[in-house]
Amino acid sequence: MSISTLWSQYGESITSRPGVSLAAFLGDEAAWESLVEDGLPVPEYDVFRQEQGLDPNPYGLDLPQEMLENQFLVRCLAFWGWQPLLLSAVASARLQVEQRPECPEPLSPLRAEALAAATAYLAAPDSENEERARLAARACYDTYGPFEEDPDSKQATQIWEELGAPWFAAESAAQDVALHDWDAKGPEGASSTWGNRCSVWPQRAAEGAAVFASHAAVREAIVTATMEWCRGRG
Repeated sequence: MSISTLWSQYGESITSRPGVSLAAFLGDEAAWESLVEDGLPVPEYDVFRQEQGLDPNPYGLDLPQEMLENQFLVRCLAFWGWQPLLLSAVASARLQVEQRPECPEPLSPLRAEALAAATAYLAAPDSENEERARLAARACYDTYGPFEEDPDSKQATQIWEELGAPWFAAESAAQDVALHDWDAKGPEGASSTWGNRCSVWPQRAAEGAAVFASHAAVREAIVTATMEWCRGRG
């Protein structure tokens, strides 16, 4: 099975009933039954897991299983488009700030603006909020940039971790989510390259939040926020 095959199998459910199909994918029984009643295929988590192109650890590295589960979950959200991806990043960012309310200066205002900008773009994805997210993400990177060549240094580690998920949420909001000619065949959810590249920052946000919370808590935050999004859609 390939990503395009998954889309061929579940694309109708995803496009016609985005909220219900995503809720069913996340295990909601009522959503599952609703799709069955409508004669639509149910996107099954375990079926997606069989697709090698979605494997978060293709080289078999010694990585925490819970982290890999979160990486897989976020990548799967790409089938439903950029909004669930950004939503997951914002959920991770909010969790980090909740778990780490104190942030050392001068990183605190950068972190706050990054989260605010990503949240604003999620609520109103217009050019003004996109630019705000881009500037917030750039400010975070410019702070980290001087230490990028030595990522294991104390300064680099502190900046990367403290800005963490809020920075990566701003990057998620600012990134190019257009489907290009050089992407694999669309639509977005069916395109392996689109899904892979647009998942990177949200995946980093999930990993960043887990520095200050458990991977299980990150997953819960993402699922809770996503289920709320699902309820507002068909």
